[in-house]
Amino acid sequence: MIVDYGDLEPSGDHLTLTYQGADFTGTAVEKDQHGNVISEVAFRDGKKYGLCREWFPGGHARAQETYAFGVLHGESREWHENGALRAQGVYELGICLHKHECSDDGSVINEMTLTEDHPQYRTLQLLRASSLGQRAPRLESTSTIYLAPRTSHD
Repeated sequence: MIVDYGDLEPSGDHLTLTYQGADFTGTAVEKDQHGNVISEVAFRDGKKYGLCREWFPGGHARAQETYAFGVLHGESREWHENGALRAQGVYELGICLHKHECSDDGSVINEMTLTEDHPQYRTLQLLRASSLGQRAPRLESTSTIYLAPRTSHD
């Protein structure tokens, strides 16, 4: 099911998004004033789950991220308006495993890798062992994102 993002409403506890009174499963799209899709967000049971994409007004990629259970899980990429990579990271259950950020000329300006001595490493270990971690999609060590051209939705 594809719906307009503006038609989603927060649940009573504000933990999920609903459509017509039920936790939403499907794709929510946002369009600009000309009817062009500027974002597509996948949902399962009211939470972001799967591929989420955004475009600049001209139609080229702004961001592409993968979610599970409402948190980043997988590869995330952002681009500058000139098309150069702005940031690329890999997340597991909302924890950043690795990320680098680039200037608009493509040079790396910041890089981060989660190490065993970082406080979030212990959190990641607990999440992996939890039932949530057991249900999360497995991450591929060589994951690659391909950003498809913007699609139009009626």
